Amino acid sequence: MNRFHNFIIVFICIGLSSSPSPAVEQTNIRFERISLRQGLSQSTVFGIVQDDKGFMWFGTRDGLNRYDGYNFKVYKHDSSNPNSLSNNFIWALMKDRKGHIWIGTHGGGLDKFDPETEQFTHYKHNPDNPSSLSNNVVVGLFEDHEGNIWISTDGGGASRFNPETEQFANYMHDPNIPGSLSGNQVWAVHQDGKGIIWIGTSGNGLNKFNPETNTFTHYKNNPNDPGSLSHDAVWAIYEDKNDELWIGTFGGGLNKFDRKAEKFTRYQHDKNNPRSLPDNYVWTIFEDSTGVFWVGMNKGLARFDRSREMFTHYQYEANKPGSLAGNQIKSIYEDSSGILWMGTYMGGIAKFDRKKEKFVLYRHGSDNADSISNNAVCGIVQDDPDILWIATNGGGLNKFEPKTDRFTHYKHDPDNPDSISTNSLLSLSMDKEGMLWIGTFAGGLNKFDPETKTFTRYTNDPENQNSLSDNTVYPAYADMSGILWIGTWKGGLNKFDPETGKFTHYKHDPDDPGSISHDFVLCIEEDESGRLWIGTAGAGLDLFEREKGIFRHHKNDPENHNTISNNTIHAIYEDRNSRIWIGTANGLNQFDPEKEKFTRYMKKDGLPSDTVLGILEDDQENLWLSTKNGLSRFNPRSGSFRNYDFADGLQGKEFIVGSAFKNKKGKMFFGGINGLNVFDPDNIKDNLFKPPVVVTSFKILNKEIHLNKPVYEIKELVLTYRDNVFSFEFAALNYTNAGKNQYAYIMEGFDRDWIRLGTRRFAGYTNLNHGQYTFRVKASNNDGIWNEENTAIKIKILPPPWKTWWAYTLYVAMLACAIGGYIWHKTKAQAEELERQRKELDQERLAAERLRRIDKMKDEFLANTS
Repeated sequence: MNRFHNFIIVFICIGLSSSPSPAVEQTNIRFERISLRQGLSQSTVFGIVQDDKGFMWFGTRDGLNRYDGYNFKVYKHDSSNPNSLSNNFIWALMKDRKGHIWIGTHGGGLDKFDPETEQFTHYKHNPDNPSSLSNNVVVGLFEDHEGNIWISTDGGGASRFNPETEQFANYMHDPNIPGSLSGNQVWAVHQDGKGIIWIGTSGNGLNKFNPETNTFTHYKNNPNDPGSLSHDAVWAIYEDKNDELWIGTFGGGLNKFDRKAEKFTRYQHDKNNPRSLPDNYVWTIFEDSTGVFWVGMNKGLARFDRSREMFTHYQYEANKPGSLAGNQIKSIYEDSSGILWMGTYMGGIAKFDRKKEKFVLYRHGSDNADSISNNAVCGIVQDDPDILWIATNGGGLNKFEPKTDRFTHYKHDPDNPDSISTNSLLSLSMDKEGMLWIGTFAGGLNKFDPETKTFTRYTNDPENQNSLSDNTVYPAYADMSGILWIGTWKGGLNKFDPETGKFTHYKHDPDDPGSISHDFVLCIEEDESGRLWIGTAGAGLDLFEREKGIFRHHKNDPENHNTISNNTIHAIYEDRNSRIWIGTANGLNQFDPEKEKFTRYMKKDGLPSDTVLGILEDDQENLWLSTKNGLSRFNPRSGSFRNYDFADGLQGKEFIVGSAFKNKKGKMFFGGINGLNVFDPDNIKDNLFKPPVVVTSFKILNKEIHLNKPVYEIKELVLTYRDNVFSFEFAALNYTNAGKNQYAYIMEGFDRDWIRLGTRRFAGYTNLNHGQYTFRVKASNNDGIWNEENTAIKIKILPPPWKTWWAYTLYVAMLACAIGGYIWHKTKAQAEELERQRKELDQERLAAERLRRIDKMKDEFLANTS
């Protein structure tokens, strides 16, 4: 049976049986999935490449796909078109130094695609021509330093193609020649930094090529030699930036080859070691531009820490949107902006974009006992650089150790009075002694001793006036003197003395204007002067004068814009310049205590939401605001906001009141309803990639016009006067949050200025007069970084026939004829009139002459008769 068919059987069996196993650790990488829903023609992606324009290309088992970040254009075999793709099943893609895309197909041989003409040139096996391609099943492609293309075939060995001469040199196994290629099922070709060609076969080991003798040195598995190749099915070869040669095998894991000693170091799966290679079936190996080493396998993706020789495992999880698109990783490619693209078997494409990983995310994993216990994170504190404490609403208390990425859970145990009183937690704080104070829903106040790991419960006792006033506790706040202040749902403010264990209550008294304004207390903050600020739910902001025991109130007055913007106070924060900031249910406020004046910042000023839930300050004096619509960085000096959302790596839109913490190193923690975000504000940088923009479509009267080459290759369009209603579509080839790319265009000769489109990707014109124009379009990336190198297309609109030069020439000729005819007619008429007058004069003269003669005859007659 053909080796390829053996492979297919194994391939399908493994694909059907390799169900996801539990992840070995909490992973913080999120992958974007691209599938048939977005327009991909088929869900198995073997080849990935980016062309010189910036388009991404994907080879599938049903056609070649071009992707612009929004849409796919699919190229397939067309039996009526000899210049179409030779076969829809694509094994490999490669871009050469001239910009051509080479396609390895299953049964159709090798294709060369010219993106400028969209034409395919075919190279196939010809049994009568030894200089033709050796086999039509092309499974791998590689361009060497000289520009030759090495073709891996299933059954025909390896072919070396010279694009200049278009001749193939074929290397195949010959059992009678020891120095021939070790096998004809070739799955990998790679050239190392010294120019040596390495060839991997499926079942016959690794080959080193000697170009001077055209012979191969073989490296195979020796069961008695642990320093030999781990398995003879070599499907991946890669040399990293440290000049280490790595060999991926299908069944024997990963090998590092010491070329001097000719010894292999094996990295294989060990079920007893969660940091070992997760799977021994290796498809692909890749080192990205940041030096991270990736291994694509039949059971997911591994990131390899070569210094510690530890693997981190990433897998597909059906219920986890940010997990891999599929568990069989067939190809890995890095584009010009640093995005990693991974082709999978039956899962489409997984895209990993570091620029979107601005915010690390921790979420609960249903199949990971070491993950956070619940996604609703309500409070965060840190007592040690290596320990973080997290309160969740529904999952109790969590202890997180970043070094191990492991969460330890502390949950309510009804049989253990020393356990936490409930799993529904609302807040978390730490006092000077290192004790944790936990506010709960209906479970009172809990004190946790991290040393003894025991909880002490404080609850309301109706018979004891010195007990906690209410069992639903929102904030618990330890002031500078060590006193604990507790805000409750219905019991107002409590002051707790740890030495006596007694609670003092401060409740709203409608008859006492100096009492607290409301019994529902949401937040507490002590400023550097020792003043205590209290935020209530619906009754405004209170300043507690502890010496006098009275509360001063700041409430919203709809008629006075210098008052606080809303009476529901979610967050209070004093910055390093002693300014008091208040987050409310309707905007951010800055309070000036001297003028008793509030300055408001609302959604119309740039906030992503008017509901501000948490406030922190970074080392650059920016405020970070959690809201009901993402996170915002506010610059108080300029009054500007920079907003972040789910696409940037946030847990979701909605954060939770009071769930914000900054540690001593400046790292920030924000909790929301879908997990915990962690980040260093100094590392939150804008995407500086300036995307090229291409015109992707041209329409007349909303009908797509197919030109003789792609519209982005067109420099000039000539249109008739009937074609003056047209439109362009375009795309910025920035694949980081492409939906946030922005566009602007101008039609020179018609528009006076650039027209900003926002994220809209089309521009249209109606009834342009005939003449010469230039259409220009430019774009920005997702962070608003513009590429001023715009794309231009000249447009010439022809006049209607009656407005052409020859029409005007005809008009002049006709006018000249008309004028000439008129003059001729007029001259003729004048001549005829003169002739008529002459004849009349002649007649008159003749008549006069006759009369004269008659008179003379008469006179003579009279004279004769007298």
